[in-house]
Amino acid sequence: MEQLTDYLGAMTYWHWFALGAVLLIVEILTPTFFFIWFGIAAVLVGVLHLAVPGTSWQTSLTVFGALSIASTVVWHAAYKKNGGPSPDSDLNQRARRYLGRRAVVDAQVGRRFPEGTAIVLGRLRTMPSGTLVVMHLGNNYYVRPEQVDDVVRRVPAGHRVFLTTVRVNLPWQNSVNGILRDAVRRDPALTLIDWHAASGAPGLLLDGAHTTTRGSRLYARVMADAVRPAS
Repeated sequence: MEQLTDYLGAMTYWHWFALGAVLLIVEILTPTFFFIWFGIAAVLVGVLHLAVPGTSWQTSLTVFGALSIASTVVWHAAYKKNGGPSPDSDLNQRARRYLGRRAVVDAQVGRRFPEGTAIVLGRLRTMPSGTLVVMHLGNNYYVRPEQVDDVVRRVPAGHRVFLTTVRVNLPWQNSVNGILRDAVRRDPALTLIDWHAASGAPGLLLDGAHTTTRGSRLYARVMADAVRPAS
């Protein structure tokens, strides 16, 4: 215990900045909108040490804990206020109700492109020819062009493939969207659903990525309009 208190007492501003950087990197790698608040709190404690040299470790931990908890609580309150975790605002259920029994929606928090495309290809083994395949992947990490080309190549003949752009306030957004658009330009059999363009208006997203109730309705409508046969 004495060694722990000695270590805490020796922490300076750069220790807190380093802790904040690590937590923010964890947030980028596993976008949960949870670690970000702890990372920001650690950085602010580092700023406190710069502004008030000699700040005790007890004060530092108290400020870190208070800021982390307060910011997390405030974010969750804002999430609920804007229509986040209500039964009617679940995106997958909305899409399922809107499209009816002809649609299979398979979504999971944090899913990355390789995992998602493997699930798509697995499901297509039991799907009839002519199935419409809508892929909305790339929110959670970078995508390589060869990954897109590989999954498109492996989709059985007779299916129509839709690639959906992403809107997420993370470094890989523009890279992913550029790769998806290039794939559609190269292959006329592919169709682009531009969610990034559709979701730019205020009031649609809570945090640059997750939809509000209004945004979920728009998402379902954009998807339905894209797959609806031309009249």
